[in-house]
Amino acid sequence: MQYDYDGILEELETQLSSKSNWRKTIFNGVYRRINEAVSYVISKFVYLTEFLFSESSWDQATQIESLVSRTEYYWYNPYRKVGAIGEVSLSADPTFSASYEYTGSNVIISQWDKFSDINNETFVYATADTIYYKNTVGDQAIPVKEGVPKEFVFVAKGLASEQLVINSDSVDNTEVFVYLVDANNDTLAVFIRTEQDVTSKLFFINDLVNYHCSIKNSVTMDSVVITFGDGVKSRSLNLDDRILVKYATTKGASGNITNTDTIVKVKDSLLDTDGNEITLYVNNDESIVNGSDSEDIESIRYNAPNLFSSGYRCGGYDDWITILEADSRVYKTKIWSTDDVADDTEPTNQNKVFVVAIGADGEELSTIVKTDLVINYVKPLKSPTELISWQTLNKIFAVFQGTVNATNTITTTAKLLINESLNDEYDILNSDFQVNVYESNYKSIINELSFVNYHNTDLYNGEKFEAIGQIYNHTILPSVLDTDDATLANQIYLLEDTIEIWYRADAGSGDLATAVRVGYESSGTIIGDNGYTISDPAIVRNLNTITFSVDEIISLSDYEMMLLYKTKDGNGEFTDDIRLPQADFITDFDDGYNQFTINVTG
Repeated sequence: MQYDYDGILEELETQLSSKSNWRKTIFNGVYRRINEAVSYVISKFVYLTEFLFSESSWDQATQIESLVSRTEYYWYNPYRKVGAIGEVSLSADPTFSASYEYTGSNVIISQWDKFSDINNETFVYATADTIYYKNTVGDQAIPVKEGVPKEFVFVAKGLASEQLVINSDSVDNTEVFVYLVDANNDTLAVFIRTEQDVTSKLFFINDLVNYHCSIKNSVTMDSVVITFGDGVKSRSLNLDDRILVKYATTKGASGNITNTDTIVKVKDSLLDTDGNEITLYVNNDESIVNGSDSEDIESIRYNAPNLFSSGYRCGGYDDWITILEADSRVYKTKIWSTDDVADDTEPTNQNKVFVVAIGADGEELSTIVKTDLVINYVKPLKSPTELISWQTLNKIFAVFQGTVNATNTITTTAKLLINESLNDEYDILNSDFQVNVYESNYKSIINELSFVNYHNTDLYNGEKFEAIGQIYNHTILPSVLDTDDATLANQIYLLEDTIEIWYRADAGSGDLATAVRVGYESSGTIIGDNGYTISDPAIVRNLNTITFSVDEIISLSDYEMMLLYKTKDGNGEFTDDIRLPQADFITDFDDGYNQFTINVTG
């Protein structure tokens, strides 16, 4: 039988009919209504039973609270939102001259001091005390996070395992500090946080002298619960103890500040050591990024048991990957050692763990985030003899040009579906490190679309790069793989007359306009295309370097350049493939550079 309403009603009437001598009972009127009501109630019981059974299963649960409520068994604390991290420059000179020397008294920039954009819509705050010293030449870098600092005072009732709750789903995962204070809110003691470090648990602490507290998410991830000691294994609060809590709320991933010159206002009064208020100027020279949202159910489902299995220690490769990817700022990572690349000749590499990682935005982690990861997260979990060596993320865009014969479809729809299928395979968030792209792979992806009769598609390697002045000087990434390797099939060379240069301007409001080809290679040199003029082109093929300038492109902002090319091996083969020679290479996808001609038949 089917355990839904119709199945239960049918089974109920069948069973009732079998209790009489009649072949079939005809249910009408009130008897029918009674059976329908009973079937409805039983079907709801069945639904609830199935739901509760599914929610009790780690693998089948669909509600995040079903997992969060059991993460303690894995010694796991799901992460909340994390604010974007970066630096701002502070100076007494409004022009931020590199030669300017500050001659006033020292200025202390305190943790939690705020800065904002011109419209007071985006805020960052200092994450540590910093001093702008007298005689500083140039500006002073201030470490900051996106978010709004907040604080409140809690008066204890003196209960065992006393709790207080911050009712917000936007409390930054790491920026919560708890203090015991006097009536003037001056610090008497600093609480030792537990359960920020996944290996530390409040209920395992044996310390009745120092103050401890745990900081955890509610099971619904919409508030933060701070729990103090129980007076048995950890020190409890006394009646009327004053507890000061400082924290920050953040926008998470949506708070990333990708544009420079955004943070331009100092929001708090700054005093020098003589007590005088001083005017300082602020600006962000680089992006403030790598903010992330609260952990979702699939991440918790994966991270909690895998971290528990690793013993919360960086042991083998899988342990390293699990622990790094459990941090909210890391979306994907690759780990390797000298043994993997047969590089055991350099003594300084012997204890190195090579790491390349990307964030949820598909970009390489910032230097500040990498440093924070090592010092505050990975260091306690790894062997003291192992050294982390961050490697540069190398992205090769998979760019496609082709003609597709399609049946009964709209051209724009066909292009959209083709690009979506290719994006599912080759976008950086969907692909994996050092996975080559072969002709048979991408052609079969297009062939499998129902409206495609046949197609003829070429694959290009793509690299985005920035200009210095108006002269573009670029070295293609996958150059000769190993000059000492005599095997021709292992070499990677530029294929002649395949280089193309594409330009895409900003169409306004941050949207990029249609890409246009401004140059292409012919007989070993770059010539202009579509009305653009290429000056001083030079291709040094044995070094894989390309130099040129585009006369019509003057602006050095709000545009991007893409270099397309094909490669071959020493035998002249693999010309329609992308081969990624090293562990830090990965493919990416930007359909703005794909060129598909759709011929509709039928």
